Amino acid sequence: MPPRQRITKEMIMEAALNLVREGGIESVNSRAVAAKIGCSTQPVFSQYPTMEDLRQAVHDFSCNEFEQGILAEKDNIEFFKISCLSLIHLARNDKNVFSLIFLSTYCAGSEFQLSRMNYKTNQLLLNHLIESHSLTKGDALNILERISLLVHGIASLIATTNAQYSDNKAWGIVQKTLTDMINGLHP
Repeated sequence: MPPRQRITKEMIMEAALNLVREGGIESVNSRAVAAKIGCSTQPVFSQYPTMEDLRQAVHDFSCNEFEQGILAEKDNIEFFKISCLSLIHLARNDKNVFSLIFLSTYCAGSEFQLSRMNYKTNQLLLNHLIESHSLTKGDALNILERISLLVHGIASLIATTNAQYSDNKAWGIVQKTLTDMINGLHP
């Protein structure tokens, strides 16, 4: 008899994320995840007793994967631009994962900016605004929230319609808006 394969949470999350990429969060269930891995549903249920637990976990896993990709660029002088365009790229190239992370009921928190500040990338962006433009924390938070809503709006439009925004056009809109907001604080 061959040795039993140990099914890890990581294996379950990778399989579930692949299912999301193929068919959205609705395609994630214990049977489909088990089939992707090549095991019974028992290992999936032992780690995630309910479908909601499994789907919330794949949301959180996806958020972490996305954030780690952005954090890899934290020392880049264009980190603010890279962060904004990463969201645009996800919306353009991986619509189902974008929808899971940013447009699903699995997003934590009813207050947009407060929930976003749980992520290190947004804390770095906030610090960048404060340091680069001599802003108070309150002004920087206000600007970050408005820029985030703008970027999310552009990305959502790209992910859910046939809208075509090149990186240059999207970043140009964000950059102009950011400049206008900062100049409005320092007339």
